[in-house]
Amino acid sequence: MVIRRIDAASVRIIAPAGSVDSGTIVTPRASVTNNGTSTSLVPVRLSIGSAYVESVSVSVSPHGNPRGQLPQLDRTAGRPARGPLLNRSCRRRESRQRYSLRLGSSRTTIDAATIAILAPADTVDSGTIITPRARIANLGRNTALIPVRMKVGSSYAESVTVSVSPSETLTVSFANWTASPLGVLAVRCSTTLTGDTLNANDLQTGTVTVIAHRDARAVASSRRPATLTRARSSRRSAASPMTEPARPQSQSACASARL
Repeated sequence: MVIRRIDAASVRIIAPAGSVDSGTIVTPRASVTNNGTSTSLVPVRLSIGSAYVESVSVSVSPHGNPRGQLPQLDRTAGRPARGPLLNRSCRRRESRQRYSLRLGSSRTTIDAATIAILAPADTVDSGTIITPRARIANLGRNTALIPVRMKVGSSYAESVTVSVSPSETLTVSFANWTASPLGVLAVRCSTTLTGDTLNANDLQTGTVTVIAHRDARAVASSRRPATLTRARSSRRSAASPMTEPARPQSQSACASARL
């Protein structure tokens, strides 16, 4: 008596796996097998987080493995690995058993990111007027109105909202900032898109150092070499006329004057 058996199995998830950069387009793939006794149309469902769910159905022949074990496959070539337990006919049958399933391309549905803070940065003179700027990106599927917030120290906080297309990178400018107070100030820029599914890339931080404003002419004068100052003093002394000191009169001249 022939017993009909129905058994489909997911063998492994091939992709996505490991670590990927946000915004990377990945084709999810999985490996399945039919452990039953007849060819079956196997529905396969793959989900990633809460934003991605896709299904496909594939026709899979029974594997018919004489040992009841699934032989090891060469993942890169898509063929069974060579080994002492596999003969040629078994490898041919196994090549029909496993299917690499390509589902719809996966991409985070809603994701805004701050790429870099462009200004303020480095060192600036106090009182300098600077336009804070940052670069952001829309890594989601659809055009989005992305709120962006910039903070400098504890006295400056400004926000703007910009429309950004999918995969677009945009430079955002904020209201002018007057450099103050003195010292090292923290700079923070973040996106606050509602429903963002990846918050790890929302924030960028940096610092700016505000120093006391110095007059350029005063700085140049203070740096003038001392030898040059002494040389100029010598020239002024040489230009002025020298008077000979008065000589004392002799006693005979004094006596003649009295007579």
